[in-house]
Amino acid sequence: MLGLISDRVLKLGDNIDTDLIYPGKYLSLIDPEEIVKHVLEGLGEDFPSLVKPGDIIVAGRNFGCGSSREQAATSLRYAGVAALVGASFHREAHGAGCGIFFPTSSTRLAGHHPRGRIDSSCEEDFECRMNERINFGEHSAYGGGTLAEKILARKAGKERVTPGEVVEISPDRVMSASATTALVIRYFKELGARQIWDPSKVILFLDHEVPAESVASANAHKIVREFVKEFGIRTFYDVGEGISHQVMIEKGHVLPGQVVLGKDSHSTSYGVVGALGVPIVATEMAYIWATGRIWLRVPESFKVVIHERLQLLELTILILRPELFEAGQSIQMCD
Repeated sequence: MLGLISDRVLKLGDNIDTDLIYPGKYLSLIDPEEIVKHVLEGLGEDFPSLVKPGDIIVAGRNFGCGSSREQAATSLRYAGVAALVGASFHREAHGAGCGIFFPTSSTRLAGHHPRGRIDSSCEEDFECRMNERINFGEHSAYGGGTLAEKILARKAGKERVTPGEVVEISPDRVMSASATTALVIRYFKELGARQIWDPSKVILFLDHEVPAESVASANAHKIVREFVKEFGIRTFYDVGEGISHQVMIEKGHVLPGQVVLGKDSHSTSYGVVGALGVPIVATEMAYIWATGRIWLRVPESFKVVIHERLQLLELTILILRPELFEAGQSIQMCD
């Protein structure tokens, strides 16, 4: 049921990312009354006091891009924002904020951008074919399809899957890093869960706020350490033992063909070893801890074609162009 809507409108610009909506330095907070004090603080210290219950926020293009954090949506909810209207939403924000985000009639959601070429000074050397079907051969591992399709088909026990299909799987590993794991623990306990589905598949790190820069972070670290002991988590890397994503690969926690879910937007980096790395948020991680299951949407793919020899730096800059990801490549597979 829609709550009270006032006649106040806060107008924002384009590319309002999650760090502007809810700054990362407050991610260790888990109390809604504390979280709401910092909504939109990235836009200015006075912004939290400007947001009132019933307000409507009007944004430009690509609202909610950036790091995956559900606090970007929940902080708006806690503040009582009644509706958010925008020209386009990043898919991460659209999913997390379902219920208050209202696209305009011309809105493009990620994944629905027309096929086209990315403009660049090296256009003749670099081409992005959006949503182009890529098939690596009927006789390749797990049948035809992209790497993501083959991995998800195997995990779902199917001969093949298609882009847009929703499958339910059990991940090979799940990883949660930093003090924000305390938020996962809170949700896990709110579910009424009494045990972890498989402690051997849950890997926890304290690698961000180290050493703890605030009382909130120190308390969150304490919650994580106590949880590890209480629930028998077998693989825990405490402060100073390395950066989560690097350690995951170096220690063999990620292997080719696996599905590894991480509560961090950089979890896609597991693709470097031929695994499917999927970033998720705290509520999803808590549910997996309790049940060992999650549904995933089989991603569309976009194909990058290199026509000439390019320096690695040139190639990286071209592939990571912001307009490419605004155009709809979030939650898609790059080949």
